[in-house]
Amino acid sequence: TMEAALVEPAAVGMHAAILGEARLGKSIVILGAGTIGLMVLQACKSLGATDITVVDVMDKRLDLAKELGASRTINGASPLIISSGNFFQIYSILSYITNFLRKIFK
Repeated sequence: TMEAALVEPAAVGMHAAILGEARLGKSIVILGAGTIGLMVLQACKSLGATDITVVDVMDKRLDLAKELGASRTINGASPLIISSGNFFQIYSILSYITNFLRKIFK
């Protein structure tokens, strides 16, 4: 059934949200708005995260992320993001990823 097929992605999404320490008032960046990324989004929301940014390269997926409650979406393939020199936004995303990976691999 459809519900059974979503159990594993939901569990992975919740596990990622817990590892990322999603909680009330926390800012979250999710890279990828596929099945797992959207499950992470919903898990983060359920744990109280209020500022959630989702990055993907497909507008259709970003639209769905917005419908599911993402605070903002970023199309990573957008020439505006890649070449605009929007260094603060890029730095913020890379800084978040670096800190997250440090927690996982320490």
